[in-house]
Amino acid sequence: MKKIILILLLVLVLGAGGLFGYTMIKAGEEGRFLEGTTLNGEDVSGMNAREAASTLTAPYAGTRVDVIEHDQVTLSLSLAEAGYLPNEEKALKSTQELLTSALKDPSYILKSSLSFLFGQTAFALPLETQADPDVFDAAVSFDKMTEDRHPGSDAYLEYDKEAGRMIIVPEVYCTEISENDFRQSVRNAIASAIENKALGDVIRAEIPEAFYGDQPTVHADDPDMVRKCEAYNAYAGTSVTYRFGSKKKVLDLGTFWKWMDVSGNSAVIPDEKIQEYVAELASKYNTRYISRTFETSTGKEVSFPAGKVEYGYTILQDQECAQLKEDLQSGQAVEREPIYYSHNDWGNPMYYGRKGKDDLNGTYIEVNLTKQHMWFYKDGDLVIESDVVTGDVAKNRETETGIFPLAYKKSPYTLVGGGPGDEYSVDVDYWMAFFEGQGLHDAPWKSRFGGNIYKTDGSRGCVNLPVDVAKTVYENSKEGMAIVIYKE
Repeated sequence: MKKIILILLLVLVLGAGGLFGYTMIKAGEEGRFLEGTTLNGEDVSGMNAREAASTLTAPYAGTRVDVIEHDQVTLSLSLAEAGYLPNEEKALKSTQELLTSALKDPSYILKSSLSFLFGQTAFALPLETQADPDVFDAAVSFDKMTEDRHPGSDAYLEYDKEAGRMIIVPEVYCTEISENDFRQSVRNAIASAIENKALGDVIRAEIPEAFYGDQPTVHADDPDMVRKCEAYNAYAGTSVTYRFGSKKKVLDLGTFWKWMDVSGNSAVIPDEKIQEYVAELASKYNTRYISRTFETSTGKEVSFPAGKVEYGYTILQDQECAQLKEDLQSGQAVEREPIYYSHNDWGNPMYYGRKGKDDLNGTYIEVNLTKQHMWFYKDGDLVIESDVVTGDVAKNRETETGIFPLAYKKSPYTLVGGGPGDEYSVDVDYWMAFFEGQGLHDAPWKSRFGGNIYKTDGSRGCVNLPVDVAKTVYENSKEGMAIVIYKE
């Protein structure tokens, strides 16, 4: 029995020795890694040096780099696109040297032959990487990213004109960052993955929050902001549309929310804010007792000081403030004119019509004292023009210059006046008053008009017209219409 066992052992030893010797010879002839061999964790059994080197560098081709900003992928590219490639020549040389050395090591062959007893033989090789900085800088740049670069900003309230109400505009996170810091973060992530042999999948290059500028501190869900927004929106739909002839000016929540004081869940408009707004309206749209320039029918410009402009619009600010406050508290959409000082002592208007700031709007009577001529325009069209006779210069009865509303008109009418010994009473068919007893009227007693008659044989201050001209002006004019009288 003992002899049988010894014989079996001898056969086993001789067989192993023969296998060992055969394996040594075969491996050396073919130059391949033996069974049960790994290189950097990859199975390279039966591979020659070139095949094993390819296995070693293969993870580079399958690796992507994802740049993560604020939990979002803002740039994704391959290692090659980032300028990172394996040094394949050195990888092949290192693998060949390892293989040559291993095949000369009897322990490697023995272990491989008995791998079922000893397990795999693991080798590790450092892998040199070639990095092209120019390629990297071109690929890893702000120009190639989906993320815009902008500073951070707090959430804030804004009027949404289309919706007609206040909204909260969300906060914006800062994405401004030094491009050098940004690139260094990506380089560090790639270098770490290569060093830790963590290639083959995705490298996550997360940009540290500390690299960015100031981030918002007020967010859209801020309770105080939500409360204010709701308080303002209690006035949603409230508006006052002012008419200035064909022009309009709208006061809505988009403007007056900035005036409001919020206490608790309520918003109120302070009286002083309403007063400031009405004062602004007055400064922009008042025309009475405001100096102005007028372009004459002869193409010249004449200027009138404020005291000479009695025609026009004056907003009564106290009354307008009270009405505006009432309109805003109503919660309704209101359209109206401002409250003007509108009528004279005869109950007639102080103005005729306007288009925005233009209170003449193409309708007025123009009298040139120098040329002794009158033009009457209505809606931009010339109705009639004529020579006239105005106040007697020699007797200090000159016609007053300025811009006046047509105070009232009468047909027929008796002109009376004068002092002791100079009383007069004259009947006319068409009387149109404009300033302290002065007016336009027909003068049938005059045979001639224009020229220099007014210098020595003029009127007592009125504007004398031929009868047919006076009739046309009277029939086409209205109380409140502007009468513009000037000297060139």
